[in-house]
Amino acid sequence: MAALTARQRWALLAVFAAYACIVIPLGIHKGDDIVAEIAEAQRLLGAQMLNTTPPSQGMWWPPFGTLLVTPFAAIATWSLPLAKGLWGAFGIAALAWAVYKSGTLWGWRAAWIALGVAIFPIHNNFHHLNIETILLALVVACAADLSSSRPGRAGLWAGLATALKVFPGLLLVYFAVRRQWKALGVGIAVCAGATLLALTPLGPAGIVQALRNWATLAVHGQTYQGASVAGLHMQKLGKLGYALGWTPQSIVLLHVVALGLLATILLARRHDDEPPLEVGSVILVAVLLTPIAWLHTFTLDYLAWVAAFAYVPPGAEGRWSPWRICLVAGAIYASTALTALHLPPALQFLTFHDDTIGALVALGLLAWLRIGRRR
Repeated sequence: MAALTARQRWALLAVFAAYACIVIPLGIHKGDDIVAEIAEAQRLLGAQMLNTTPPSQGMWWPPFGTLLVTPFAAIATWSLPLAKGLWGAFGIAALAWAVYKSGTLWGWRAAWIALGVAIFPIHNNFHHLNIETILLALVVACAADLSSSRPGRAGLWAGLATALKVFPGLLLVYFAVRRQWKALGVGIAVCAGATLLALTPLGPAGIVQALRNWATLAVHGQTYQGASVAGLHMQKLGKLGYALGWTPQSIVLLHVVALGLLATILLARRHDDEPPLEVGSVILVAVLLTPIAWLHTFTLDYLAWVAAFAYVPPGAEGRWSPWRICLVAGAIYASTALTALHLPPALQFLTFHDDTIGALVALGLLAWLRIGRRR
């Protein structure tokens, strides 16, 4: 892909600077997720034990996530709004880099359309000041280094993402399936090393206790309604299965569908690699499988949609081909924009669960794309 001109780079910077002017004040006013993590990070700064009490809902970030927040926790002792604003700016910088890297490697058209598809989850991430755009940058970096035949560096980014939020660890399983042993080894080592580094101030016994605390609270985490996270009440496939009403069969079936689509994508492999397609599919399934996910977690849909718009099945180049029609319709639906419409009660199910169903639609499109390109 052609590099951007100086004028285009300045235009890209202006777009994200303008967006930062919108979401940073929003995050300062409403972003509560980072406030809870700042409190834990301040405990780490004082070498105090972590995760001694459960959060009000969900799970604490893993220890490396707490370590990442410590500079902002230090600033928060002087000014919490400033710390929240800087965290929002960090997230914007990560998003801008992810879009820039995607556009440079796989096409600007695909990068901008994918950003449009994922913009509602992305905006929700800044609304709550969560960590998803930082994870997105690491996932894009992983795919980029796989594209450049640098598996060691790809494993580094996957390991850091896993240490930050655990569920991206499905990328490590993907490395094992693809027999990318160097990426797998580096990823495991980096994840373990980053976790231990974060807990070093607690000493050997403290490290063991902190890991036990985190694991215990993660297993017994609760939703905002007080239900157990372990009961799949906040897992996206689980919520959809409960809504269908014929659980546990519906939950099992949805898992089989998601994993079956991923298996189809990975098995129907071309001779030349398509890392954004494979990495995007894996991280999308990871979002669906994680025990607790929110709308902002679907920020990680971005790379899958980059792949969907970057590649075209043979014979589907026409504007009105079935592929193009399904792709555009699926992208509009998966964007969750239809949630804003006041639909009849019979159709509200489709909009209430459009993030989850939209992710399954994206996996179906990528399976179609991969099979078509293999043939």
